[in-house]
Amino acid sequence: MAKKKKANLRWDNNEMTWRDVNGNKVQHPRYMGRPSSLDSRRFRRAYLNCVREGESLNEFMKFHGKFDVEKVQAAARKMRKAYEDATEAAGQKDSFKLLRQRSKSKSTAVAMEIANLLISEGMRDPKDPRVAQLSEAD
Repeated sequence: MAKKKKANLRWDNNEMTWRDVNGNKVQHPRYMGRPSSLDSRRFRRAYLNCVREGESLNEFMKFHGKFDVEKVQAAARKMRKAYEDATEAAGQKDSFKLLRQRSKSKSTAVAMEIANLLISEGMRDPKDPRVAQLSEAD
């Protein structure tokens, strides 16, 4: 019985999609079913955890890619509106921030691609501070 070869996928941060080695848009086998519903408690918890951690919409979509970005943000606005209405009716209005999309500039993306090539060719160590600074410059 032969094992099925795992596909090498990489995250395209600006497009918020997974790409295969040929650059084609694909669904990640582990994350393509998450969340099961935009009205579920699991979606709400995951979204609010990302808000609490100060992450971007890009990070949320990386691991919760079943639905389009527009649908996710519409569900989040609906969730926030329901919370605001309930807290206002109780006496003191409260709210929370929505996740924002962050995109890397083209030059940063090219620099990261070159850095990855340098690492794969053995010319740089992945922990080299000159390479690490690129991922921190987001």
